[in-house]
Amino acid sequence: MSAAKKKAAKKRTTAAKKKRDKRKVYSKIGEVCELTETEPYLLRYWEQEFPFLAPEKNKSGHRIYTEDDIKTVLEIKRLLYEEGYTTAGARRRLEKEREEGGPAAAVETAAPEAGSSSDLEAVNAELRSLLRDLRDELKALRAQIAESLDAPVDVSPRPRARSARKRVTRQRKR
Repeated sequence: MSAAKKKAAKKRTTAAKKKRDKRKVYSKIGEVCELTETEPYLLRYWEQEFPFLAPEKNKSGHRIYTEDDIKTVLEIKRLLYEEGYTTAGARRRLEKEREEGGPAAAVETAAPEAGSSSDLEAVNAELRSLLRDLRDELKALRAQIAESLDAPVDVSPRPRARSARKRVTRQRKR
């Protein structure tokens, strides 16, 4: 092997090692979908709904996501699917977090805190208790209104619409 060929081969292997050593700076939309377990159409939709999620495009027009973009996608997904926010609510919350502490503050909240499920269960129990109290107060108010009008009022729970729909569809089948 000639010296020139050895030098060229060494140059190629050195370049390949450098590429492996470098951390990947940009990811394509398919790679981000795999990482975040979402679909490409969802990421494109979120780009429209969340102005701070704006991946750059390469020369050929393909979206390229940075590490911060991926963290933002994970945060959006968490707010929408785990915490039950609407798209507008998640946008407002992320914008508020970004205003208060910059972009790092919004991304740092992506990891759920330890014990958060027990906190959610406590909040859920509290909400159920409040709803029961509110329902009882509404029944009492309905009874007071009936007394003032001298008309009987049915305070029993009403049938759910779903069961009424089932009855209608059964009747149609006959």
